[in-house]
Amino acid sequence: MTKELYFETFEEQERKFEEVWKTYPLVMKPTIYHWWFYRYLQISPSYLKECLISEWRWNRYIYKNKNAQLPKWIPNKKGLYLENLSKENPTEKNIQAAENYNRDSNEYRKQRTRTFTAFNSVLRLDFTRWWYERAHYQFRSQKISIPDIFQYYYLPSNRKHRPNEFERFVEKFRNNYQEIITSDVYPPVIALNIPILGDKKKTIKHISKFLDANVTFTNPNAPTSYHSIAKSKLRLKTFPDCFKLFELRAHQGDRPDLLRLALIVKESKTSLAGYKASKTINEKNKFLNSIRSGTRRDINLAILLAENAAKGVFPSTKKSELSFEIDIDYNETSKRLKMLAQYNQTTDCSVKELKAFVKAESKKGFDAEHRKYPKRGLS
Repeated sequence: MTKELYFETFEEQERKFEEVWKTYPLVMKPTIYHWWFYRYLQISPSYLKECLISEWRWNRYIYKNKNAQLPKWIPNKKGLYLENLSKENPTEKNIQAAENYNRDSNEYRKQRTRTFTAFNSVLRLDFTRWWYERAHYQFRSQKISIPDIFQYYYLPSNRKHRPNEFERFVEKFRNNYQEIITSDVYPPVIALNIPILGDKKKTIKHISKFLDANVTFTNPNAPTSYHSIAKSKLRLKTFPDCFKLFELRAHQGDRPDLLRLALIVKESKTSLAGYKASKTINEKNKFLNSIRSGTRRDINLAILLAENAAKGVFPSTKKSELSFEIDIDYNETSKRLKMLAQYNQTTDCSVKELKAFVKAESKKGFDAEHRKYPKRGLS
């Protein structure tokens, strides 16, 4: 029987992953938090925009689909309101408010883009592909191998280099670059043109001045992985409950029925019991308001978890310090969730196909530079 709700396919998704893992284990296995990070990225309204643009680029330029349509751009409601207000009533306060909002909007986009660069599309990649190809590189402990310092060339002032020597230097640079980027893990590397100044002390001081101005050195107490799961006091039960409530809310479109949602997921059990036992209209309304408030709170909690995940922080329910406010298109979200539910149950993500994919990637040592994506997927 085909399941229509995405959260109902999670057990099947996990079962398929376990079958692949038995044959091709990695250094790090995902925890329940990694699973929920992936799923909350899938319902993040802002991350969804990045995924849709990525889908269009792949369809248009990689798969040469000339009919691929660029996702429709819809202006942010609050941003549009402030922009119109600054034009209709161009006071210093209104103009500044519009400028501040645009600035925060750009910063919000930068935060989201950084996460997308690391984890890519969670619509095109099912969890197994996503974990093997993207996520485990970001979360696993990085045992840094420090490359040796060496010179590409040395140009003493008492001898002119011949032009044909340049090709040898270029080849040396190319080979070193390939060696670094194809190694398992490596620290940031910078190639400098260092002028030799009189004595060693002056030269080192000159290098130090450049590094201070151009390089941000890592905090020695920072995590050894590129990304890590944040510490949180949230109960594990919160993640499935809020996700389920958000998905059901998305399927209601523009006309939410919070009482119906509460009845389905058994939200606010005490208030529900009081509502059913109430004999007067006033009592019913009192419990009804409590039910709606609790349901709305958990939906907003799901949105906060999703948007913080889009910024690379999970689990977190911290509200953004930026003034930017996201717009949620529940109809589009519902459409995507239905597609994900169907995708999890199709032959496209069968265990056999996943094993074939992982086996092919394992021959390359799961190198981070190999970015292979399935041609069949969500678009």
